[in-house]
Amino acid sequence: MSERGGATWSYDLFPWGFAALVALFSLFEENRSFGAQFWFVSALLLGLPHGACDHLVMARLLGHGIKARYIMSFGSIYLGAAGTMFLVWLLAPTAALAAFLALTAWHWGSADAQLYKDRSGDFVLRSTSRGTLLVSSPITLYPEETMDAFSSLLEVTGSARYGASWTSQLAPHAFIASLLLCCLLVARDVKRGRPRKAAREAIEDCIILALFLCSSPVAATGAYFLFWHSWRHVLRVDRFICGKRGGLSRRLVSYHLRALPMTAVSLTGLALMALVLGGSDTEALLSAYLMLLSCLTLPHAALVLFWDAKNERWG
Repeated sequence: MSERGGATWSYDLFPWGFAALVALFSLFEENRSFGAQFWFVSALLLGLPHGACDHLVMARLLGHGIKARYIMSFGSIYLGAAGTMFLVWLLAPTAALAAFLALTAWHWGSADAQLYKDRSGDFVLRSTSRGTLLVSSPITLYPEETMDAFSSLLEVTGSARYGASWTSQLAPHAFIASLLLCCLLVARDVKRGRPRKAAREAIEDCIILALFLCSSPVAATGAYFLFWHSWRHVLRVDRFICGKRGGLSRRLVSYHLRALPMTAVSLTGLALMALVLGGSDTEALLSAYLMLLSCLTLPHAALVLFWDAKNERWG
């Protein structure tokens, strides 16, 4: 990827094109029933595996070899953090949902922001802008559908239907603020003589808006998670661990092979979680999967934050 923020096929054009296709398809899909398919595909392709090489990333960051003692230590901390999040879901599901949304906003936003090669305050500003746009868009544009999705997630824990009015009240303000911030970022990059950064920011914001405007919340977030966020993270990790070598298809296959052991562990966790929570219909399984992702997001996002800090994103 260009240090100046230019687009490349692997990092930019593929996720842009896929998101645009999903938005276009959604315009002609009347019952808005698709969307869960993206999430279920992500259990095996890109999505769940995108964090399954975290132990390799941390080992490289710390300069450790992949030995049994390291795997045990890393696994204990990682699973401990994920298990803590699961307990929060069981004991205080509404608080867990709020924490998950906030964590997702930062994690998704910062994952996109790191491509711009910003430093310190600029990185935080762009991360906040993008993450807020991603999380507030479905709540603002389709509040009823989004609240139904939140309720389904909470109901698997035995909690009552989600009815937090503050979410629907706060989201439109956050949505407008994120749009204004996006415009300011574009204008600032133009003023600083960085037209390629400005162009990427404008293009990505417009595609994201089109995706969330045309698609259901489940479809839009699933498409973004699968073929935007996870796609980019997989390529970033592969390049960090192995360097830029081989064709794109070979890199994707080799990544998934390296991720296979931890992906299998995660799928086992999903089966156990579904067993504990009960329910075998599609909606219940999707809710269990999203809950698993939220639990894994806590240690995964912390690791990526540490990675960005090591790369001096904080100045």
